[in-house]
Amino acid sequence: MCAARADYWTPLQLSLGVRQTRATMTIELAQALYRLGRLPPDTLGALGVELLTSGIDSPGVRELAWLSESATWAEVGKLFDRVLEELGKAPISERAAAYVVAEVAARDIVAGRTTPYEGAARIAYTSWHAAGMPDELTGFYFWADEWEDHPEYRDACEQDIRREAQLFLASRGVESA
Repeated sequence: MCAARADYWTPLQLSLGVRQTRATMTIELAQALYRLGRLPPDTLGALGVELLTSGIDSPGVRELAWLSESATWAEVGKLFDRVLEELGKAPISERAAAYVVAEVAARDIVAGRTTPYEGAARIAYTSWHAAGMPDELTGFYFWADEWEDHPEYRDACEQDIRREAQLFLASRGVESA
């Protein structure tokens, strides 16, 4: 695959490449990205504000909201662990985290909040290996690779990625919007 990597998200663009609207990162998605080592510490202040704005409050969430964008994991790792504990979030496995990220990306593909390629690449680069390279995510890896290698077939690849996202969500019993 090419070097067009989608390694992490910037503050205020926290929902896996949302373009048309700014979406809110859920604490579940933040926990999954954190477990996978893909949650940049400079997003935690914005996450704290998002949580408070949506009515989720705890002493740790308030501390998150005050973090600067220059925060490092050395400074905030224990704080985020405490926030997860305060909010009653049990630790999750790497595989479970990978599926949370894949489901969000697939919903964003189907809803048109991200391009099919961007969503498939996020699943391929973030979830596929972490989940143990399961068959149900392999199609995203394949179609992202085809999209990169064959510009002349990108429209067809995007249609197949959308179909793959719909099938994946249906197989997981997840609503697509």
